[in-house]
Amino acid sequence: MVTAVPLFYTGLIACLNIIASGGGSNLFPPEQFAGMSQEEISERIKGSKIVIVSEQVRTSQEASMKADSPWRSVCLMLSGFSRRACSSCSRV
Repeated sequence: MVTAVPLFYTGLIACLNIIASGGGSNLFPPEQFAGMSQEEISERIKGSKIVIVSEQVRTSQEASMKADSPWRSVCLMLSGFSRRACSSCSRV
């Protein structure tokens, strides 16, 4: 699992760079919506989708760093870090 952590971290940084260099995400003040063009709205939709990917990569990275075995890492990712969801993860 040690080799997975740098891969997930690289994916996270790549996603965050895409979000920052693009149109952003769906976070904006409500009064800003009236002045948005269709192109800006489509860029924000794309950014919002990348945000979901970046959250999944971040969760996978954290699970890989916490886990001491591959099964426990998968269990952590699927359970969303819930201790009750998997009996083998009770030591987290």
